[in-house]
Amino acid sequence: MRERIPIPIIKERETNEKNPIPNLDVSKVEYDFTPPRMLTIRQTARTGILTETAIRAGVREGWIPHIMTGNRCLVNYGKLCELLEAL
Repeated sequence: MRERIPIPIIKERETNEKNPIPNLDVSKVEYDFTPPRMLTIRQTARTGILTETAIRAGVREGWIPHIMTGNRCLVNYGKLCELLEAL
C-alpha cells in the first residue's frame, strides 16, 4: 500500500505594506475545464450561424477564433458565438 502524502494547508495572510494584495478566497473560485467545441469550417457552416464563404473569409482576415492543424482549420464555435452576440 502506498504511503499517503500530506496535503499542505495554506494559511491566510494579512495585507501589509510588503504584501498589498488582500487574501482571496480560492474556495469560491470556479474553474471551467470543459474543452472548447472545435468544428471544421464546413461543420460550423452547417449550424447556420454563418455561411461557409463568410467563415473562410473571417478565418483569412483573422477575426474568427481558429487553429490550424495541418491544412485543416478548426473554428472555436463557442468563442465565435460569443463574438457574434457581442456585435
